[in-house]
Amino acid sequence: MKTTFILAAMAASVIFLGCPTDPPDPVDGLNPRDFTWVRDSIGDGNATFVPLGLYGSSPTNVYFVNPHGDLWGNKLWRFNGQTWTDISQVYADAYNSKGLVTYPWAPQAIHGFDANDIWVVGGRDTAMQSLPDKQGFVLRYLNGTWGVTEIPNSHLLVSIWGSSPSNVLVGEFEGGLYHFNGQHWTNVSNDDSVSKAHIVGVSPNEAYIGGVTLRQGRLFSFLYRWNGTNLTQLDVTETTFGTETFTELFSWYKGGLVSTATGKVQRRTSAGTWETMYSTSPGSFAATAVYGQNDLLAVGNFRTGELVMHYNGKDWFRIPSLNRTDLYYYRAYQVGDQVFLLGIPRGFNLKAYITRGIPK
Repeated sequence: MKTTFILAAMAASVIFLGCPTDPPDPVDGLNPRDFTWVRDSIGDGNATFVPLGLYGSSPTNVYFVNPHGDLWGNKLWRFNGQTWTDISQVYADAYNSKGLVTYPWAPQAIHGFDANDIWVVGGRDTAMQSLPDKQGFVLRYLNGTWGVTEIPNSHLLVSIWGSSPSNVLVGEFEGGLYHFNGQHWTNVSNDDSVSKAHIVGVSPNEAYIGGVTLRQGRLFSFLYRWNGTNLTQLDVTETTFGTETFTELFSWYKGGLVSTATGKVQRRTSAGTWETMYSTSPGSFAATAVYGQNDLLAVGNFRTGELVMHYNGKDWFRIPSLNRTDLYYYRAYQVGDQVFLLGIPRGFNLKAYITRGIPK
């Protein structure tokens, strides 16, 4: 019951929603306000949860983790610049190639280092077997081949970031934070009661982790810092919807953390202090994405549909062409010189949508 509640709260507070965890390369001279925006619908209409994650080495090589039906029916898609293809079979193929049983899977997050090294993490539903329930897995595409490994004693894995294949962090729903040094996995969490649901990396020795936990019927958000060796708690707040100080979702913009909190975009100025950069009412922001050195996108819904705001370091501007009345955005990413927005329409049993911002 506790697991179900926290998963629902994660979706409501957009805990799985985010932006690229690596500081993006500068994109000089391109203005998202002038982009052409193209919507792609994906799936067969069984998306019942918010979109989970996206990684692209280029706009013609993009991977997308998409909810499908229940938790254990998620999909993995690839985009070649023209069409989206369901490649979920690579999970079963990877396990079968090792002679292992293929259980229902739930890919939750994705990260990559280049076109030839891509990591997907999640959980396997082994509840009916003698193995641990929701056993964690790492699916890795390396030099043309998908392989699979399991982090010892891990369960449902929900976040991932790394500066290199020998410096990877993976967050667990049940509270673990696993570090991979290229040879071995180590649980570096000092508080296994808090789900490690979002990771933003700044450098090999600096990363920020967002977490959430349910205590005595109250939901709390946590912010941690990883220095390459130790995990330190920075902030904690009760996340009552509409009054939260910050949410677990954040990005790194101009040397600091930026978070969403209902109708606000905020910057962390000191311990426990978040300063409002922009607010809207009615409306709610779910995610931010950094584009180049100076641009920030904040996405969500305006109660009447799409809400995409652009900040150029000076002023905020709502993208006027994105005004579909029933589409809500929950994630945003920079891939090369393009922007990818992840959303679903209002309701249930719907297709996911990816809206691409393409420079003219």
